[in-house]
Amino acid sequence: MFGSVIGKVLEWFYNDKIWSERDPISSAMGRIDEAIDLIFLGEKFDRFSDPAFVNILRMDVMTYLPRAIETIKSNQLLTTNSHAENDLTVVYGNEKYGMTLKLGGRADFCHSKDRLDVWILDGKGSKYREKYVDSDQLIWYAVQHYIKYHVAPTRLGFIFWKFPDDPIKWIDYDESHMRILLDNVFDVA
Repeated sequence: MFGSVIGKVLEWFYNDKIWSERDPISSAMGRIDEAIDLIFLGEKFDRFSDPAFVNILRMDVMTYLPRAIETIKSNQLLTTNSHAENDLTVVYGNEKYGMTLKLGGRADFCHSKDRLDVWILDGKGSKYREKYVDSDQLIWYAVQHYIKYHVAPTRLGFIFWKFPDDPIKWIDYDESHMRILLDNVFDVA
């Protein structure tokens, strides 16, 4: 739940432009309880069933959220074109397979300094750095971004909120990786 809660606050940080406020860290910190309530509601978790867990979760988010915002700033992951929870879902027809599919996906963060320099990052909240990391996830977002906007991202990476000293793992990819992944999807379909 840590990743969901910190992800929700950071979504608001970008999309509600908390970053533009006088004290963005304090403003973001002030939304932690709202995010916890929203995530618990979505997960159907009764906060009163385990008050110790709720306290640990809240303390973890309070500890790592300011570091996450500093990571965002220090890695230049904030522009007026930065967005969180980008729906990259597209409908794509493939003549080779004779079918059209709806290709779903939602990227945690998209940043662009200009239209052609796009970075897509996926936030990870696990206490184990490499757990739940699969480069195909990011390449999938690159495929969708290319189909939707006709621009392939220049960088793909995972951002690890609980590892502020080594927060980003960039993924190497090229056009062939995108083609192979898209072909695999149509093969399965």
